[in-house]
Amino acid sequence: MGRAATEHELVLMAALVWLGARLTLPVPLWLGVAFVVAGLTLRQPKIALVAALLLAGSLGSRAEQNYQPLAAGEFKEIGRLVSDPRPLGLHSWRAEFRTDQGDRLLLQASGPPGWRLADAGAGDELVVSGRIKGLPNRDWYKSRHLLGAVVPSEVRIEAGPPSWQLPAEWLRNAVSSGGELLGPDRAALYTGLVIGDDRFQHRSQQETFRAVGLAHLLAVSGQNVVFLLAVASPLLSRLDRRATFVATLALLGWFAIATRLEPSVVRATLTAGIAAWSIVRGTRATGVRVLALTVALAVMLDPFLVYSVGFSLSVLASAGILIGSEVVAERLRGPAWIRLPLAITLTAQLAVAPLLVGTFGPVASVSILANVAAGWAAGLVMAWGLSGGVVAAFVPEQVGQVLQLPAGLGVWWIDFVASAAWRLPLPLLDGLGVTLALGLYSALWLVKYQPAPLRLLIVVGLTAVAVNAVPSSPTEKTVLEGGGSYWPATEQTPSVLVIDGSGDTRIVGSLVSMRISSVDYLVLVKGNRTASLVTAEVQRLVKPSVVFAPALHRVPGATRMTESAEIAVIDGFLQLEPSDDHIKVTTLPP
Repeated sequence: MGRAATEHELVLMAALVWLGARLTLPVPLWLGVAFVVAGLTLRQPKIALVAALLLAGSLGSRAEQNYQPLAAGEFKEIGRLVSDPRPLGLHSWRAEFRTDQGDRLLLQASGPPGWRLADAGAGDELVVSGRIKGLPNRDWYKSRHLLGAVVPSEVRIEAGPPSWQLPAEWLRNAVSSGGELLGPDRAALYTGLVIGDDRFQHRSQQETFRAVGLAHLLAVSGQNVVFLLAVASPLLSRLDRRATFVATLALLGWFAIATRLEPSVVRATLTAGIAAWSIVRGTRATGVRVLALTVALAVMLDPFLVYSVGFSLSVLASAGILIGSEVVAERLRGPAWIRLPLAITLTAQLAVAPLLVGTFGPVASVSILANVAAGWAAGLVMAWGLSGGVVAAFVPEQVGQVLQLPAGLGVWWIDFVASAAWRLPLPLLDGLGVTLALGLYSALWLVKYQPAPLRLLIVVGLTAVAVNAVPSSPTEKTVLEGGGSYWPATEQTPSVLVIDGSGDTRIVGSLVSMRISSVDYLVLVKGNRTASLVTAEVQRLVKPSVVFAPALHRVPGATRMTESAEIAVIDGFLQLEPSDDHIKVTTLPP
């Protein structure tokens, strides 16, 4: 008789499953199944490792063969939404849709079809007419199993969600109602923290959270699941072991459906389910074993998870915490209440840093401080949102507002931390900077007592990281994505931001990524409703002293420009020539 797999063998198995699904090995399915049966029967870990590679490769190959993007053409189908509609602008909405034939498509609706789509929710049955267009060949679309995009000419809601989904909808509605008691500006952040629904978060807030490494708080993760089980523990503790397991699975399924089965949710709920099964068996598996089994099982069930950045970040963060947080906490100095959160944040952030740099570019060094500062409040909001926040939705409004005071405090603090951290003049780190930081972390992890030479090495390394840092803000005229130009301030000239007539909310991301945190003059080439939307988001970030707009503008708080003017900038002058609906901006030499 063979032996059970060790922790290291399970980690290797998870890696081989990942590799097999990514390589899409053209192996017959029966061969992979045969190796699995042999491995389980003989209890030989080496056979199980081969089986994992072959079966994952076969499943990945079959998934790849079945993934056939749809050709462009006319479209009319009935199906259900699998995601909640997300606003893209004033009149545009996006949602994922699965037809009755099983094809999954991206709906991108504007105007009247967009308004009708906005009235629907995940699970609703729709009839959609329009045209199919192709999607770019990107991993994100494949990870979502999307076969094409539909631009609808008509959207009609036929029925609500199926009956099995209604309990999950009850939870979402209760959380959303509890969030509304905090006011419109904080409700979206609250629902993002509790159930991962950040659809109505301001664009400026979204970009700021991403820039300082706090965006993961708005995706449901293991932390949310832990608080869910903690809230339910008084009931679960009254049941016997097997009944507890069944109730735990039901609770996890309920929460997973309510949070729309996002990849990070799948990882978190599978992890909790496997941990609960180990307790039923009378054992307590280590976190690393549970995570390895979670990755292997999740990728077997859906091989396209290997293309999901969200799933990968969730796995890497969990692995970093499990492997390194306790050791780092021992190496650090100070009280436990600061060492433990710092160690968890440090290990999680460094574990995901290489993937973040390779996928999105330089990462913020301030993210560690921001996560330590916001972590306690995020835990408070998550736990309260699943307990007192739900109760607040069913009591009189005045009572509910009192109940939500702790959550309101937590949401305010997290938003404050994100805004303050973004404005700190700390560097961004590129690939070399992250490599140096990982080297310093390894020294901290490996050496228990730091001798003087090692402390000197750490100081030198930190200096190298800072020197290698990516510049944090522009020092000359910069063209911004989304339709704008920025002139930085000098001792003699003010800072100026000009938003073109074609400007859109992408300009917010440019301002955040370039760390442009203040503007003296904001000039709007046009003053229509789109400009009003963009301006509102920009003002939340840079708080301009003066906003100039055409005479017939529709931008609240803007100054009507009726006469020509000149503004001195870093490389000359800006000549502004207004008309009723337009400001012509010309750059003049000094």
